[in-house]
Amino acid sequence: MGWYWVYHSPLDGLVMMGYQPTRGAAATTEMLKSFKGYLQSDGYGVYEKIGQRAEVTPVACWAHA
Repeated sequence: MGWYWVYHSPLDGLVMMGYQPTRGAAATTEMLKSFKGYLQSDGYGVYEKIGQRAEVTPVACWAHA
């Protein structure tokens, strides 16, 4: 059992799906460790710590507004 995490960079035209055995914060830590920019998510708690970094601007997901 596991989860697919989807990462999308619209400016670069890239979509990536990564499989992780967990839905916890460890699943995003490695992938987003050097991320800088706008982070759009559904508000799931694992993104909170990443969104607090100075180089990251969290933005809301309209589908979940």
